Amino acid sequence: MLILSSFGLETPLMRDRFSEHITNKNGTMLIIPLAYDNSGDDGAYFKEKAVALGFSEDKVFAFDERKPEDIPDIFFDYIYVPGGNTFVLLHNVKKFGLDKLINENYARGCVYIGASAGAYIACPDIENVSLFDTDKKHDADHTALGLTDKYVLCHYDQSRREKSKIYQQNIGNKELLILTDEDIIEI
Repeated sequence: MLILSSFGLETPLMRDRFSEHITNKNGTMLIIPLAYDNSGDDGAYFKEKAVALGFSEDKVFAFDERKPEDIPDIFFDYIYVPGGNTFVLLHNVKKFGLDKLINENYARGCVYIGASAGAYIACPDIENVSLFDTDKKHDADHTALGLTDKYVLCHYDQSRREKSKIYQQNIGNKELLILTDEDIIEI
């Protein structure tokens, strides 16, 4: 299952909304906070938010790019990928081989939770995200995780209306799921 949104677990309102989709909080969760240019984020902030959602602190792990070997070799029931720059996120996910980890866990039944950039990388590619986000890594390959054949457009409001038409034209007859800042969808 995929749970996609424009915003993640950062606010009490969004945590309440996520609770409607995540009823079993007994499983293990991996957080992948790699969408920012500031290296060295150990994920403590996002772990705190997962615990506030109801997960047990000892079952929440955050990927730390300074210590990639610290991720336990276990099945994760949930993988949470928060937002930031989509191109930075995809670059770092591939750099650390987390694309394989995500795909393997997802194939075994893991719930993927993506917020903003995390939602975009669940799609087949992120080529059209350049309409909204800056390509800071300049990777030629924008192939994403492909957890769904659908595309998302996060943070939709009237200011993105014209760009959403271009986005839809660029993806052709593939389904485009439009997410306002309050929306959470389950696929």
